[in-house]
Amino acid sequence: MDLHENTPVVYICSPFRGATPDEQTANIENAKRYGRYAIANGAIPFIAHLAICGFLDDSDPEQRKLGMQADLIMLNHCAELWVFGDKISSGMKAEIDYCTQKNIPIRYYTTDCQPLSGLKGGSHDLYFV
Repeated sequence: MDLHENTPVVYICSPFRGATPDEQTANIENAKRYGRYAIANGAIPFIAHLAICGFLDDSDPEQRKLGMQADLIMLNHCAELWVFGDKISSGMKAEIDYCTQKNIPIRYYTTDCQPLSGLKGGSHDLYFV
């Protein structure tokens, strides 16, 4: 597959923080896997975990606020939001809410990259952490 200037950019939405360093490392590896899935399916992924969190300290409230602001601005440049997994963090919820408000299409996937249908704006079995 070749990418071109009209290839859609999609925002990868998945947990970043973890309860332990190992869990956060696993979340980062999952985000990379979700990015590979996007590329394999004809989209260019934007992954804030890798693009913004690499130089901001997510544990510092002011830097986290700046990172979230940057994330939401980037969403305006993405064709869709792709939400992965069944755990929705506070940051993910903010991204989902923003896209809902701005009418940016949202797609939901399992942690195994299986598409879930009929979930945009409806109730589903996701839970908030």
